Amino acid sequence: MSTSSSQGIHTLLDAEKNASATVEQARLYRGKRLNDARSEAAKEIAELQVRKNEELEKIQKDSIDQTALTETIEKDTAEKLKATTAMFEKNKAKAMSKLVEAVVTAETV
Repeated sequence: MSTSSSQGIHTLLDAEKNASATVEQARLYRGKRLNDARSEAAKEIAELQVRKNEELEKIQKDSIDQTALTETIEKDTAEKLKATTAMFEKNKAKAMSKLVEAVVTAETV
């Protein structure tokens, strides 16, 4: 019986070693997966940050372009309004005299 019980103890010790090795492999695998997940999450965060920064830069550029366009339109409008006002001041006397002449002079049909 001592051989049998010695063999049984040896079998149990081998099983315990195998179980310990399996548990250690599982721990290592879990640690590796956690590190992989952290790395992947950090990579995704970096990609998202780059994408969002590009979107922000585009929005800022569009805003600057809109501001410049608005300033150009306002400048052109002011110049055209000034030219129109100058033309009006120059020709208002002629226009009034023609209107008065048209009203005063009656044509018979």
